[in-house]
Amino acid sequence: MKLDKVVLSTGSSIFLNMVRLVACEAVVFGHFLTKYQPVPYDPLFIFGSTIGGSAVLLFFALSGLLVSYSLLHKSDDPQYGFRSFFVDRFSRIYSGLVPALLFSGIIAAIIYTTNYTYYTNLSTMQSAPSLQTFTLTLFMLQRFPVAFFNGLLSNLGLSFPLPDVTPFGFNGILWTLVVEWWIYLFFGALVIGALALVGKRRRSLVYRAVSCVAIVMFGLLLVGFSGEFGGVIAVWFVGALMTLALGSSALKEKFFHAKWACVTLAVCLAVAAFAFCWTYASAADYSNVYLGLSLSLCLFFAIALSSEKRFSSALAKSRIARLANFGAGYSYTLFLTHYPIIIFLNGLNLLVDRWIMLLPILLITNAVACAVAFFTEKKSRQLAAAVKKLMRVP
Repeated sequence: MKLDKVVLSTGSSIFLNMVRLVACEAVVFGHFLTKYQPVPYDPLFIFGSTIGGSAVLLFFALSGLLVSYSLLHKSDDPQYGFRSFFVDRFSRIYSGLVPALLFSGIIAAIIYTTNYTYYTNLSTMQSAPSLQTFTLTLFMLQRFPVAFFNGLLSNLGLSFPLPDVTPFGFNGILWTLVVEWWIYLFFGALVIGALALVGKRRRSLVYRAVSCVAIVMFGLLLVGFSGEFGGVIAVWFVGALMTLALGSSALKEKFFHAKWACVTLAVCLAVAAFAFCWTYASAADYSNVYLGLSLSLCLFFAIALSSEKRFSSALAKSRIARLANFGAGYSYTLFLTHYPIIIFLNGLNLLVDRWIMLLPILLITNAVACAVAFFTEKKSRQLAAAVKKLMRVP
């Protein structure tokens, strides 16, 4: 299969920003249904869980696509190695994570001082905020596959010395970053290490050996995570495969035309709708791989459609483009900070119908995220440049 240089069109970039924003708002809406005045396991609760799970799957597919797209372009530079990749991913992840941890800690402290009974109830369902949970969340070690490694080490009479805790500050959504972080490290080690192993880059024998060890270790870690998060991990790599598919001349000739893209997208949407209904009806794994694969296919063929000149031009001129680009600029922060806000508001026990609170909650979470992102998420590239300069990384 002949592969060309992958270049996303203006229309595709706008569309991906739209998907990112809509998916993030869907996560907020899902948590509104499941965390604000919830009635566990009633139809709305299950619907909210299904909506949220679908949106998270879309985020992982987007992440796989965009991270692999970025690495594919940057790896053309022979000086771009694993350290450069690490700094890029570190800056992107931690520009949002650290502010989210501080914000979660502040919200948890307010709940502790103003509504201790509610704080106690939260602590029975999630790990209470502590220095331990803060440290483990900061270093991507919460929700770690401790049982998996204990199973491997038990034959040697050893155990894995790490407690099993949930994210700091009752911020349940932070588990997604842990999984993404270790996927990043595995993927970066695999791609950049492979370039050295196949002779595309001249590296020492020690470098190649270390690359092999890193690939095996990070891969083993993902196997451990797959017991609980197998669906999102699989979807992330499907997103990465999309990058290769977007560079295929044969696929472009067949599907990157309005007629075929519309037909295939319609079929994929029907399949995704069926998978969504099945997930809702079964009320089991809200991030199952079947739903994830169908949504990923929808994403791929929608990209194909948005790449078509007429659609790309129409998107670029529309008001939606400005809204999508603006919203995408703080969507990551919204994803990380909305959860503690909803948890806090739920504890107020306001004598107001929950649906009346939907719009205020959407406005509050978006306003907070937009303000925080101006100083954090939107500075991630400057952070990466500063860290590279400090570490003398190309």
